[in-house]
Amino acid sequence: MSLFWGTAHSREYLEYLRSPEWQVVRRRALRGARNRCERCGKSKREAGWLEINHKHYRTAFGSEQWPRDLEALCHPCHKRADAARRKVTRPRRTVLIGRIVALFMIAASGVSMLVIAHATFLR
Repeated sequence: MSLFWGTAHSREYLEYLRSPEWQVVRRRALRGARNRCERCGKSKREAGWLEINHKHYRTAFGSEQWPRDLEALCHPCHKRADAARRKVTRPRRTVLIGRIVALFMIAASGVSMLVIAHATFLR
């Protein structure tokens, strides 16, 4: 994993962002948004540049569509959008990490831990 704008992304994702396919998708999104930030309304000239935000990552790379999957944002609005998305998705990661730790503890300690770990994660 690499760091891109302060967040971790896979090598495949970073390669996709450098691909000609992404450039086509990106230009379509900018054109659709009329080169304005879709949150605050700043033009590309006022903002300095616009970034394309993936609203979610459920759509395969290369087949994303504006406005369903993507939005054009200035850098401050993009940071806020990513922070809001992380707030929503972070609890799932915490539970998953907790389950992995619990499974490791079960393997190390025996069956009695299974009951405790199972009861903890069902709540």
